[in-house]
Amino acid sequence: ASAEIGGVPNATARVESPRNFLDAHSSDPSVEEFQRFIHVFGKTYAVEEWEQRFAAFKDSIELIRGHNAMNHTFKLDLNEHADLAPRAFAQARIGGLLASAETSASLSA
Repeated sequence: ASAEIGGVPNATARVESPRNFLDAHSSDPSVEEFQRFIHVFGKTYAVEEWEQRFAAFKDSIELIRGHNAMNHTFKLDLNEHADLAPRAFAQARIGGLLASAETSASLSA
């Protein structure tokens, strides 16, 4: 079952995806959800990025569904960062601070 994405109800959206990506994932039901995500957030990727972004997106979906199945007092939902791996998200949001902290930690060890 697919959820709303960033408050946008389920809707079918076709995004121009590379043929090799679609061929490789033709039986994966997450592809349609990924295409909807791309459409809603206006994402564009270089051909070589599709696999990595799709893998990160699927990890985000799994994390969200796992969290929401536990009946916490709050729910998670997809946002514009769902196609970033945790490290890429941290680098995009924190910038050089993460790398700087890791360098400092390794130098002081």
